[in-house]
Amino acid sequence: MKSLQKKIKEQGKTKLLSEISFKMMNDLKNHNLVLRLTDVGEPFFYKDRMINSLLSLNKGDYESIYFNTNGTLLNCEDIINLQSNSKIPVLFSISLNAWDAESYKKLMGQDYFDKVLQNIKTLKENNCDYTVTFVVDEIKSIPYLFSFLKRNKDIIPRHQFFINWDGYDEIAKTLNDNLCLLD
Repeated sequence: MKSLQKKIKEQGKTKLLSEISFKMMNDLKNHNLVLRLTDVGEPFFYKDRMINSLLSLNKGDYESIYFNTNGTLLNCEDIINLQSNSKIPVLFSISLNAWDAESYKKLMGQDYFDKVLQNIKTLKENNCDYTVTFVVDEIKSIPYLFSFLKRNKDIIPRHQFFINWDGYDEIAKTLNDNLCLLD
């Protein structure tokens, strides 16, 4: 236990958890699993090492590799590299969470909306398998979100909604009642 505590102090929690992730990735090969990477919220935090590790995997090591990312550290070269060179199917889930730069900054505290949207376009242009997720925390945001999805249906063909527990029933019903507007 002392050595683990010492490592946490020396390397920091995120780096240590990343080391554990890489060890688990190698230990769990050949079990027909989906490798789902989030790495303490962002799998591209140690992207060079992670991408090299993934590209070293062989067909059959995993059923697929699934990235759950906010898309801020992703770039065109990474997308093309993974899509072109991976021997295992690669899937992306991008957490856009908002319908414009203002709502993105309010929710995420940063101004990366245009960058993330461009990364989604790059996924589309490179025929990647991806979905886009959104946080729905208020009913009044649904019309804005649906309008955004209609305007961008060519780059966001698949999406998921994550609903805040406060007001869940009412938000879920409103979403469900209005899904036909996206057709």
